[in-house]
Amino acid sequence: MLRKFRPAIVAGLAYCLAAPPSGAQVIDPQGDWYSPNVATHRPDLDVRTADGIYADGAGWRVTATMDGPIDPTQQAAYVWGFGRGSTAAVAPFPGEPNVKFDSVLSYNTHDGTASVRLFDTSVVNVLTPDLFGFSGSTVTAIIPSAFLPTVPGGFDDDEFTWNLWPRIPGGPATNISDFAPDNAMVKFITVPAGAIPEPGTMALLASAVPLALLGSIRRRA
Repeated sequence: MLRKFRPAIVAGLAYCLAAPPSGAQVIDPQGDWYSPNVATHRPDLDVRTADGIYADGAGWRVTATMDGPIDPTQQAAYVWGFGRGSTAAVAPFPGEPNVKFDSVLSYNTHDGTASVRLFDTSVVNVLTPDLFGFSGSTVTAIIPSAFLPTVPGGFDDDEFTWNLWPRIPGGPATNISDFAPDNAMVKFITVPAGAIPEPGTMALLASAVPLALLGSIRRRA
């Protein structure tokens, strides 16, 4: 269930069709459950793959595929922690001391909202609906460069790191179901500016829509 599909730029399509850059994807084991307090194992909160791409000078794209379809009637949030080198970085999770971050993107598929919060400035940037979405078991969000500013003495844009943890919204870390990767932060893979497609385009291609239909879809947009 994604919001309105919009025409994609040629570079975006080319990038989608190409194999992801080496090292871009994190593979997470099935059933790799973090908290026993999330009593019922939910496939929509069990990460199978995740990746983070930085479009040089433009922004970041994060994508994750769960073990089962995402149901918007269920309470669920997908939270990415970002490391920018800020002194505001925290590592709050028992057993995951290397998951250290100073900003978070939280995407609530039940409420249909997404925002980026910076711990060092307390600024919250709300993503517009065209920048995030989900289809089937895959969630995607695009973060403009202004939403994750560099920190003096911290990391350059192309050295930012990320970690994903799905959760039931609200409450303590015991509401977290999984980490991808476990106990680690991962660097974004850098690609040329303009190479990140929109979430709608990603969902179309991930769903194996025949290329012959893309032209028809674009003409109707």
